[in-house]
Amino acid sequence: LILKDGLEWQLCGEVMQQLTHTLQQLGYPLCPGNVMVNNPKWVRSQTQWKKTLADWVKAAKPEQVMDIAIMADAHAVAGNKS
Repeated sequence: LILKDGLEWQLCGEVMQQLTHTLQQLGYPLCPGNVMVNNPKWVRSQTQWKKTLADWVKAAKPEQVMDIAIMADAHAVAGNKS
């Protein structure tokens, strides 16, 4: 999840937990790798994501390479798609 820089959303974690629970109740399985919006690793601001991606590229360790591949496979489902 990419949040707009400067967005103050105190309930983000709680809302993402509820969304994940609701999707599971509807029959969507949880991701075995925990690449989900209820995992804080995958919820950051635009600026935080830019830094995180740069750090992953610099590290070039197997886990970071997998994370980069996961991000490369992502697509926008709402909001600004640029």
